[in-house]
Amino acid sequence: MRLFPPAHLSQHIQGAVAMKVMKFGGTSVATAQRIETVARLVTEASRSDRVGVVVSAVAGVTNLLVESSKAVLAGSAAREYVDSIPFDS
Repeated sequence: MRLFPPAHLSQHIQGAVAMKVMKFGGTSVATAQRIETVARLVTEASRSDRVGVVVSAVAGVTNLLVESSKAVLAGSAAREYVDSIPFDS
């Protein structure tokens, strides 16, 4: 059984350029200091590799977005949740 690559993708993969993908989220981007650390890590990695960076929500924001969407769907006002998002941390 052949799982990867599917026959129709083989030609594309053979000519592909390797890339390191770095994902950061949660507490690793929760403060300005930690974002600076992430930037240094990405800069260092990019010296020797092509780098793709994925950044997700800062610590607690994903949970807040899920909670607020459920509350709004249940009829609560969205403003109280929007005001509680820590944009300036």
